[in-house]
Amino acid sequence: YWRSMIFSRIFENVQLVIEIDEDLYLKEELVFRALLLSFVNEPPKDFLPTKTIHIYSSFLVCKGSFVCAEDDFYCICDTGKADWISTLMDFLEFCYTSILDCTVLHGSCIRHNDKNILILGERKSGKTTLTNYFIDNNAIYLDDDAVFLYHQSLIGFNTPIRMRKNTDNLMLLAKIDDADNEVRYIYSMERHNIINYITKPDVVIFVKYKRNVTLTATRINGFNLINRIILNVKDNSSLMGIYHDISNYFIDIPAYHIQYSSCHDVMKIISKL
Repeated sequence: YWRSMIFSRIFENVQLVIEIDEDLYLKEELVFRALLLSFVNEPPKDFLPTKTIHIYSSFLVCKGSFVCAEDDFYCICDTGKADWISTLMDFLEFCYTSILDCTVLHGSCIRHNDKNILILGERKSGKTTLTNYFIDNNAIYLDDDAVFLYHQSLIGFNTPIRMRKNTDNLMLLAKIDDADNEVRYIYSMERHNIINYITKPDVVIFVKYKRNVTLTATRINGFNLINRIILNVKDNSSLMGIYHDISNYFIDIPAYHIQYSSCHDVMKIISKL
């Protein structure tokens, strides 16, 4: 007899439900708790349309479950593979993006000293390292790598952080080799302060880490700001949707390009912005 664990989260026009094979959940409870920090362990409500993500341990379990809607999402977790957690994280991000149908930014978002900070930048620019430093200094965590611009708010899922360096201040879930054949450490945010959304960031920073450089913070505004943010868009169903979302949301928010070699220096200068 097949049994499942049900988790849900309500958004403005849809409720997102994740159904997990109970045996799989119990076997990997630490991982699923880390992946579902922004969800509650409750069945869906009746007053909103529902989109469901089904997570199974095997095709046999999937075949034995009840029939689901055609537009639901399905995933088979092969926990014998070293990268199964990272693969599942990517799948969940794809599902969230498809269901919410909104602009997704390649960046991190935190709250530190009552200031909401959106951190953007190209790959390997130091976004996650800086995010971890803020978390180690009592920042509240929204998300890393993917931040969702949804109905004039920034939405996060408190996703585990994937870092290129080992750290002692976070709970390690797994160590994997990524697509670039580089070692990545996946850390749970379960023991840290988290938030699910912010209405608006107080500041946007585009970061670039370089060794032994003098800290610089250059103001960005107007169309230059909009274009820089567009370059950090991870996903959206339409180019017009991207421009509309970003130009309406970010036009009056202070933004800076910050080149740094010390996370501590960045934290100090942001407190003064």
